[in-house]
Amino acid sequence: AVIAHTKDVNDVVVAPNDKVVASAGHDKLVRIWSFPEGKLMGECKGHKRPVWSVAFSPVDQVIASASGDGTARLWNLSDFSAIRVFQGHTGAVLRVCFLAHGMQFMTSGADGLLKLWQLRTADCAATFDEHTGKVWCIDIVGDTMVSGAADSKLCVWRDATSEQTKERHDAMAELKVKDTKIGLLVQEGRIEDALTLALELDRPGQMRQILSNYTMDVVAQRLDKEDGAKDPGTRKELDLRRWVGSLQGKQLEQFVAVLEQWNSNRRMSPLAQMFLGFVLTALPAEKLTAVEGMNATCEGLLSYSLRHQARIDALLQKTFVFDLVLQSSGMGLSLMDEFQAGEKGPSALGAGAMGHDASGVAAAMQATHRRAEDALRQTMEVLHGGEGEKEAEIASDSDDNFVAVPRGAGEEPKARARAAAGAGSREKRARTAA
Repeated sequence: AVIAHTKDVNDVVVAPNDKVVASAGHDKLVRIWSFPEGKLMGECKGHKRPVWSVAFSPVDQVIASASGDGTARLWNLSDFSAIRVFQGHTGAVLRVCFLAHGMQFMTSGADGLLKLWQLRTADCAATFDEHTGKVWCIDIVGDTMVSGAADSKLCVWRDATSEQTKERHDAMAELKVKDTKIGLLVQEGRIEDALTLALELDRPGQMRQILSNYTMDVVAQRLDKEDGAKDPGTRKELDLRRWVGSLQGKQLEQFVAVLEQWNSNRRMSPLAQMFLGFVLTALPAEKLTAVEGMNATCEGLLSYSLRHQARIDALLQKTFVFDLVLQSSGMGLSLMDEFQAGEKGPSALGAGAMGHDASGVAAAMQATHRRAEDALRQTMEVLHGGEGEKEAEIASDSDDNFVAVPRGAGEEPKARARAAAGAGSREKRARTAA
C-alpha cells in the first residue's frame, strides 16, 4: 500500500495496457502510478478544485480528468502537461468517459447535464438533459451509454451519429434535386412554380434572380418581335398577382418575411413595394390577419416605406435643378439666335439701328443670365439645406424709415440705402421742429 494523495482518493482507473494506474484526489491532483509496482511516475497539476474522475484514452497516450472547478482537462502522459481545457458545465464535473474510437469523450456534471466533447477542438458537440439531478456515474460500451443520477433514474443512451449523418446526406441530396427542379421549371417557362419552390426552400436571392431573368427575357423577345423575328411562344405569361393570391399558410408567412427583408434594403425596396401592392390588393384581410406576427411586420414595413418615400421625394426635388438649367439655357440660346440673325442681315438694317438692336440683345442676354444664375443659386441653396430665401439687412434710424437691403448686394446700394434713411430722418426732425 502507498499513500497516493494527501486527501481522499476519489477515483482510480487502470490503463488499457494494464501497466499504468491513474488516481484522482481531493487534493486537486491526478497522479500516475506504475502497475503493479505502485511507483509514482508523475502528477498532473492544474485543477483548482478536487478531481472527481479520470479516464484513459483507448487509442492515444492521453488521460482525461473531471474536476469540481467545472472543467475537464486532457493531459499528455509523456510529460504530464495539460493539452486542453474543456469548459461548459455550470457546476462540478463529476464523471468523464471516452468513446470507443477515442476522438470524443463524455462528461457528466452536478448541473444534471451530459456533454459530448471533441478532443481536437475542445468544442461541445452535443448536450443531453434527461436527468434532473446530479449525474454521478456514466459508462460506455460500444455505441451504448448508461448514466445514473441523483434523481434515481438510470438512462440508456444509443449513439445515433450514423443515422444523423445519413439524414444530413439525404437532406442535401433532396436539396440538390429541388435545385435542379427549379432550373427545369424556369426552362419550361413555369415561373410561378419555380418561385413557389424557391420560396419553400427559403431562397429570396434565387427568387429575385428568377424574376430578373424572366424580365430580361421578355424585353429581349419584345425587341426581337419589333425587329421582325418570330416569337418562339414557349414561355407562359407570368401573373404575379395571381401567384401572390395562390400562396397559403406557411408559404404566405415566408413570403411576408421575405418582403420585410427586401423592404429594408434600398436596392430591393422597389420590388418589395410592388409585391406589397399585390399582397394588399389580391389577398383578403382575413388571410393577412392570420399571418403570425403581422402587426409587428406591418410596423416594420411602414417604417422603412416612409424612409423610402422621403428619399424619393428628396431625389425628386433635386431633379428640379435640371429643369431650371434647361430652361435658362433655352432662353439664352433663343436670344443668341436673335443676335446672330441681326449680325447676318446688315443690308436690311441701318448701321445705327443694327448697333442699337445688338446692344439691346446683349443687355437682355446679360440680364437673363443674371436671373438664371440667381435662380440657380437659390435652387442649390434649397437642395443643400439652405433656407431658400435671402435674408434682409435692415438699415433704420427711426420707426418710420427703413430700407431692406438683400444679402450679397454691393456696398454702393448699401450706402445709398443709408443715405436715403438719413435724409428721411432729417426730414422728420425738420417737421418736428416746425
